[in-house]
Amino acid sequence: MIYFADYRYDDGKQVIAPAAVVKGQVALINDTYAAYVVDTAAGDTVTVIFRARQAIADKKVGTGEAIEVGDRVYYDTGDGLVSRNKGAVSAVDDIYVGTCLASADINDTSVIIKFTGYDWNMGY
Repeated sequence: MIYFADYRYDDGKQVIAPAAVVKGQVALINDTYAAYVVDTAAGDTVTVIFRARQAIADKKVGTGEAIEVGDRVYYDTGDGLVSRNKGAVSAVDDIYVGTCLASADINDTSVIIKFTGYDWNMGY
């Protein structure tokens, strides 16, 4: 999941949740990837963030993977965790969501990233 400090996000807007969602979940909304700010039920109005200077992302642990400053970070839609490795299944399964701002060791459970959820990231 991806979380934001109130003062750290740049682009956000209100949308109607198409289904029940969990805070920090990343989803495709109108051809753009965004993260939900709060838990909400289907049909409720909720804020989503499209870009943030700084966000905290839950990181995969137990894979022997550290994430270094400047590494591209991918969100796994299956488990809601980020990794520096893009999976081979499809572009929809692992979404490029930004770059690492502070190194995270192999045992760290989170990493600080610059969140960029725009659709143009699909090419990575």
